[in-house]
Amino acid sequence: MFQFVAAVLSFVLVLILIRRKVDLGFAMMLAAFFLGVASGLGPARLVNTAVSSVLSLETLNLALVLVLILLLENVMDRLGLLDRMVSSLGALVMDRRIVMASLPALIGFLPSAGGALFSAPMVESAAGPDGEHLVPEKKAFINYWYRHIWEYTLPMYPAVVLSSRITELPLGQIMRVHGLITAVAILAGIPFAFVGLDRRPSGTGTVPSDTGKEAVEQVSLGEGLRGTAPTDTDKEGKEGTGLKRNADLKENSRVRRLVLKQFLGGVLPIIAVISLVVVFNLEITLAAAIVLISLILTNLKSWEKIRGFHHKAWAPRLFTLVIGLMLFKGMIQAAGTAEALPGFFSSLGIPAWILPFLIPFPVGLLTGYSPAVVAISFPLILPFLPSGSGALGRELLAYVAGFTGVLLSPTHLCLLLTAEYFRADLAAVYRLLLLPVGILMATAFLLSFTL
Repeated sequence: MFQFVAAVLSFVLVLILIRRKVDLGFAMMLAAFFLGVASGLGPARLVNTAVSSVLSLETLNLALVLVLILLLENVMDRLGLLDRMVSSLGALVMDRRIVMASLPALIGFLPSAGGALFSAPMVESAAGPDGEHLVPEKKAFINYWYRHIWEYTLPMYPAVVLSSRITELPLGQIMRVHGLITAVAILAGIPFAFVGLDRRPSGTGTVPSDTGKEAVEQVSLGEGLRGTAPTDTDKEGKEGTGLKRNADLKENSRVRRLVLKQFLGGVLPIIAVISLVVVFNLEITLAAAIVLISLILTNLKSWEKIRGFHHKAWAPRLFTLVIGLMLFKGMIQAAGTAEALPGFFSSLGIPAWILPFLIPFPVGLLTGYSPAVVAISFPLILPFLPSGSGALGRELLAYVAGFTGVLLSPTHLCLLLTAEYFRADLAAVYRLLLLPVGILMATAFLLSFTL
């Protein structure tokens, strides 16, 4: 009972400090020391626990992973790879529904605060000439929902890596299992996003210019890749129409190949990281380092663009978060909180299988930030993860519970920015979100018993 009260108070302290705009890392450090003192740890034990937690190999490795991911993200941004992905997709796909969902999904490949605001104008453009007639709430839902489909799976997102480090489950296994939720999220959004919306081409896309270089030119999708055969009027009185048509078809085929090459070139670094981790079972540290070095070496001619790419990676907030997380985890272990919680909840008659939902969900709802959910709640649910393969199912339940809380959080920046951009009624956006979020949660509960 005493350990439970101390843990709850430390958790409440974190939330209060976050609400008062205290950095999450510092908030967790303060909560960690509060937990240690409240649990009766003496000064010497507090210092020893703090030093061993902060200087452990696990802490240093986690910091290195996050730095490498930030470096990779920055290099990709400076080389314009994300812009390449987005522009080429708009030129390749004729169905505006696919484009409207794919553009925020492509932006979601690389995490950034408020990234949904970046993709919102693209969704508006992809809606086409009659896009203003679409309900603003539906456009807001499409942008917000598909912007976040990768956050369950990709190691580019710190929460995925943090989950692996805290639970000590292999990152590759976590990504494979979480991939099921990403697939369900893609499908679950379709009836709420696209029912009643036809497939007509979207507004504009970009295709490579005749030089085949990085420069691109804006073209109408109705003209860019569907063919430029002469109209009936053009045909009248002209010779060689068949030859011109063949030339147009050959040109369209060439343009398609260039655009596809542009798209694959933009997405290749992300695919490479995922493949090295999932297929070849490499550590994320090594996988990110290999792709980062390869990307730099193959783009030395663009050094002026990528020079200084390392500055963004040395973010103080990143390091304070890592230190705060590992310190909090260390204090929980030293205080014996983790060992005491199962017995306490059992005495209340609360089944252990539901706790991986009950603890992370409100944290996500209150913080609106997935790394905070994992950092705060996952050390507390460790005692409720069964040994063996069953641990993956409970980890999945906890992660999805936390992230669905994040999706519904009124403090989630992407939700607020998206609603504001489309002038959408926030309550109506919430109504669109509830059912697909419920589908994700039901899927996670089902998988937690079957994995």
